[in-house]
Amino acid sequence: MAQRTAAEPADWREQLARMPAEFREALLVPRWSELWLDGRSLGEVEAELGRDGSVRLLPVVDAKEDAELARWRAYLAQPRALGPCARECPEQLLALEYDIAESRLKLLTGRAELAAAGAFYALPASGGDGLLLSNDLSLSGAGQEQLTGRYNLDVSGSLGQWTLAGGLQLAQSAARQQRWRQTLGHWYAQREWPRHFFRAGRFAPGAQGMVRMPGRSGDTVVGVMAGSSDALLRDSEFPSLSPIQVSAEAASVAELYRDGVLLYSQRLDGGLQALDTKRLPGGIYPVELRVSKDGVELIRRREWVYKPQRWGDPERRWRYNLFAGQRSLAAEGRLHQGHGWSAGGILNYLWHPRLLLGAAALWQGERGELGASLDWELAERLRLDGGVFLRDCGQGWHAQLARTFATGGLQLGMEQQWQPQGQAQRQWSAAWQRQLGERNSVSLNLRHEARGGVGVDLGLNRRQRWKDRDVDLRLTLFDQPGAAAQPRRRGMEAGLSLSLGESRRSVNVSLGRRSNEAYAAVNVQQQWEQSALRSAGVGLNADSRGVGVNGSLGFSHALADGSAYLSRGANHRFSGGLNLRSTVALGGGGAALSGGLAGGGGGMIVEVETDQPDAALSAQGRWGAQRLRPGRNLVPVSAYQPGRLNFSLGQAAGGAALSLRPASAGYHLNRGGVGYQKLKLMRVVTVMGRLLDAAGQPWAGASLVNHAGRTLSDVGGVFTLDVHASTPELSVERAGVKHCQLVFDPATWPRDGEVVFLGDIGCPEQLAGGQANDQENAG
Repeated sequence: MAQRTAAEPADWREQLARMPAEFREALLVPRWSELWLDGRSLGEVEAELGRDGSVRLLPVVDAKEDAELARWRAYLAQPRALGPCARECPEQLLALEYDIAESRLKLLTGRAELAAAGAFYALPASGGDGLLLSNDLSLSGAGQEQLTGRYNLDVSGSLGQWTLAGGLQLAQSAARQQRWRQTLGHWYAQREWPRHFFRAGRFAPGAQGMVRMPGRSGDTVVGVMAGSSDALLRDSEFPSLSPIQVSAEAASVAELYRDGVLLYSQRLDGGLQALDTKRLPGGIYPVELRVSKDGVELIRRREWVYKPQRWGDPERRWRYNLFAGQRSLAAEGRLHQGHGWSAGGILNYLWHPRLLLGAAALWQGERGELGASLDWELAERLRLDGGVFLRDCGQGWHAQLARTFATGGLQLGMEQQWQPQGQAQRQWSAAWQRQLGERNSVSLNLRHEARGGVGVDLGLNRRQRWKDRDVDLRLTLFDQPGAAAQPRRRGMEAGLSLSLGESRRSVNVSLGRRSNEAYAAVNVQQQWEQSALRSAGVGLNADSRGVGVNGSLGFSHALADGSAYLSRGANHRFSGGLNLRSTVALGGGGAALSGGLAGGGGGMIVEVETDQPDAALSAQGRWGAQRLRPGRNLVPVSAYQPGRLNFSLGQAAGGAALSLRPASAGYHLNRGGVGYQKLKLMRVVTVMGRLLDAAGQPWAGASLVNHAGRTLSDVGGVFTLDVHASTPELSVERAGVKHCQLVFDPATWPRDGEVVFLGDIGCPEQLAGGQANDQENAG
């Protein structure tokens, strides 16, 4: 006999015949199953299987479903034959299969091969119209200086199949001694298609993942843009190919600026370490790194971010990005201030799977700029990125060579610019990392800048076992140019980090010497999981000037999350800062407020209705798990890509039995889209009884339904069903026709623990302690 292929459905009668006789009857009772379409889950359904090889889905009870699952539920509301689809086959349906072992009803359509080949995601028919308002506030101050701060409002919305984006920034610099300045940034509408996009509004003309656009990346235009896009193909959150490393003291802060705009800030530990570059925009562009501590700037230098987008389709050799519009300068309180016309474009060509070439041109009035680049994989682990530019105010080039090994890597970079007067500025850098066995590693950074000379950072790390705990030892030596006309920073630091096991407490100790001055520091950090206060730390540091103290807090609340720190330096100078993030979601018929929404561009409002507020309820998705509280919660989800949120329930206080419906929720949202799902989490009791018809005989095959689920009465009319303790109701149905609804009080009936015995009941009867509504003769 020929072997059945994966696309060929298993025969239902063959599966049934292979089963023991005592199990066959159990399969014919409605059972919870998973509905799969072309290899992906659509959600949990209640399926009724027939002896004739048919299947139908029972109606959903008090739940809101996504459009795709609702379409298939409507089709399967009538019995459909398992096996090849012969008639009434919507959406290229080829076959239906029920897998007994996995309790899965599988649908196979003509689009299955396309989905398996990694095709572009289709835009959702209804993209979850909504609005996401992300608020980000950062405040810092030191000594008697004026407060420095920044507030960003990023707007992302969905209207039909269009994405709406906008941004507002309020900023104040202590150095300028001025009031808060208001800048209206980008505001545009964008539409995605497989491989292409179109944008209209005010935007920066750069393109992620392609050759660097000539000119200042901070310039914006009011106009239109069209180009290649892989947004419907994959996510682009990956680190820079060239790590940005820095030697810093404990409790210092690193900031990355692009054309004077803050992109990212990070709290630093002591020693040589790499910054987290995953959250930075894609592309190849320069940034300015600033490191400060206690209000004093220690390091300022230029770095490069290398995040070229991976080529999505090798068969498509060309990629493009074209724009035209009027230059728009940042104007306080104004949407647009015109300053001449601008146009430009970028072309990328995949010469070879390992060689990508790029060219760019920009015109601003009578001024023109040109650029070119290459991304060349010279060997399996050897890569060269480089570019040249030519403009009225100068010319230059940059290149980076990266070599990776099984135990480390080496990066070499160089940049040179010529001014119109012929003056040249050159800088180069080298970074080497090596793993020496399982417990030791070494890192070396060298760089040369025209203004500061050569800088060196050397880091040695070792992980040692001590009393069944891992201890991280580090040694850092550094010789760096000073910032803001300060002398060079020379010295060394030895550090120790110890984790205290299950208490989630850690201790960091460091001793060092910088610029002929010795110092020491100790920090204790405590973390919590199930608490609004996520982390707290306190530290002491001492040098020849005295002793300083510092403290930090990290918190997460339903309204906002963030961090705060305060320090008193050895120079008796106070400094502190506060970072707050929150997101407001509007859509799906409601609104929700949450802490910072880190995810893939969309959000789901999950409203929890419960009589057990202390129960541990969580939602799991591609972005991890998130605890759900009673009321409205905002959960991050991926844009464009269909998926599901699965809801899981922990043990309730006192061991009460709980019912959660639904167990999962599907989504398919546009970027900026907002979905909605309501959950019911209720305490349940189990009721047992015997259903009688109008003649007083056992009524077999009737459906008993309530908010918590449904069941069928057996041949003797006996049934067992969970009901919500707060709404003890039963609806009696037969063949899709509702006969009556029974309301009863569990306290008036015999019970054994959480099981209530109703005895003989029927539609024409009045139940003690309750009533029979809408009674009909079941005949």
